[in-house]
Amino acid sequence: MSRGKIEGGIFNAGQPISEVLLRNLCQPFSRGKIKPGQQGLGLGFFIAAKIAKAHSGELAISYNDEATCFTLTIPLG
Repeated sequence: MSRGKIEGGIFNAGQPISEVLLRNLCQPFSRGKIKPGQQGLGLGFFIAAKIAKAHSGELAISYNDEATCFTLTIPLG
């Protein structure tokens, strides 16, 4: 928590996420490579971004060749 805002992040050091998928994550029904038996609608990031925006916050993505980090920031008060 920093001055006037709360921030949380998820760090993924697994398989890199393609730039195409990263650009489209805020779109509804956006999904990456689907594995057999993998469930989901591709709405999680879309909904999380809408919730952040509704609270005057943001959901950001930063990445490099080794990891991807998703950060949620919401102002306090």
